[in-house]
Amino acid sequence: MVIIKPKASLIKPKASLIKPKASLIKLKDKIYTYSIMDLSYIPTENKLSVLETENQIITYIEGRIKALPNHSALKTDVEVIKLIGNCIENCVDKKSKINKKELLLSIHHKIFNDNATEREVVADAVEFLWANKHFVKVSFLKKFIHAFVRLLKRKF
Repeated sequence: MVIIKPKASLIKPKASLIKPKASLIKLKDKIYTYSIMDLSYIPTENKLSVLETENQIITYIEGRIKALPNHSALKTDVEVIKLIGNCIENCVDKKSKINKKELLLSIHHKIFNDNATEREVVADAVEFLWANKHFVKVSFLKKFIHAFVRLLKRKF
């Protein structure tokens, strides 16, 4: 009778099959951490969605105004008020329940920290600009052309 011994590689499993690689463990930790830190996949409804939209608009406009040189000297400037109003007009849909005038005043107050007299001046300017239709919505065609040109510049 002949006894055949199996090869050593068949008896002992490879170490890579027993222990997961360190890179896989780090990847799993990153995915877990990312899923905890970013909860944007959970939808908001009703008042929370309105507040979330307002917060995104405020953050964007605040960054754009603060990027201007010497923006604090432009507190009561009509051009800044028009810029904020035009940004709001183009960001807010008709369907949303956001009051555009109140949003404009709150953004202006958050950026410039107005006192009571400055708030009245800004409120009067907003009423005048709103009554005379100085806040203009950009057409879809212009937005599309602008996005297309930016895409072409990025490619070439």
